[in-house]
Amino acid sequence: KNDWFCPRCVAGECWFKRDQRIGKIVSQMLGDGTFTDAKIVSCGVMDAKLAYTVSYENEKGTRIVDQWSLEDVDAQLGDKVPKIRFVEAVCKSLGYNNAGRDHGVTVQLLPPNVDPRFSVKAAELAATSSTFLEAINGVITMNTKAEDRNSKGWVEVFKLLAAQCANAPDVSAEIEE
Repeated sequence: KNDWFCPRCVAGECWFKRDQRIGKIVSQMLGDGTFTDAKIVSCGVMDAKLAYTVSYENEKGTRIVDQWSLEDVDAQLGDKVPKIRFVEAVCKSLGYNNAGRDHGVTVQLLPPNVDPRFSVKAAELAATSSTFLEAINGVITMNTKAEDRNSKGWVEVFKLLAAQCANAPDVSAEIEE
C-alpha cells in the first residue's frame, strides 16, 4: 500500500547516539583494589557485538579509556536501563544505507522516499519512467564528490536543468515568442 520509513533512520540517526546507557556512571575497579566512577561515553560495534567506551581516572589521576561489553555494562547498571532484546538488529541500525549521520558517515545519495531500494513507488517509477531515472541519476551525481563525477552524470544534470528552465513560466513564454 504505502511506503513507511522510520523517521530516525530517514534522519540518518543510529542507535549509537540513542542508547540510554550513554552518560551513565558505572564502577571501575582500580589496580589498588579501590573503585572509582567511570562514565559510559559512547557505543559502537566491535566483532558484531555492542561495545561501550568507558572513561575514568586511575589512581595516578591519568584519564583511562576502556572498552566494555554490553553484558558488563548491563551487569553494572541493572534495571536502570531496559535490556536490549535484539542485539544483532541494534548492531545493524545505522540508518538507511548503513550510514547514519550520527555515526559520522554520510553516503545517502537519495532521500529514502525516492530511492528505488527503499520505496516501492520509486522502484515502480524507475522501472517505467526514463525521466524519473534520469532525475535520480542527476541527484546522485550532484551528491557525489566532485572527483567522482563523470561526464555522463553531468549530462544528466544539464538535461534536468534545461528541462526545468524550459518549463519555467517566464522562460517558456520567451521561448514561444
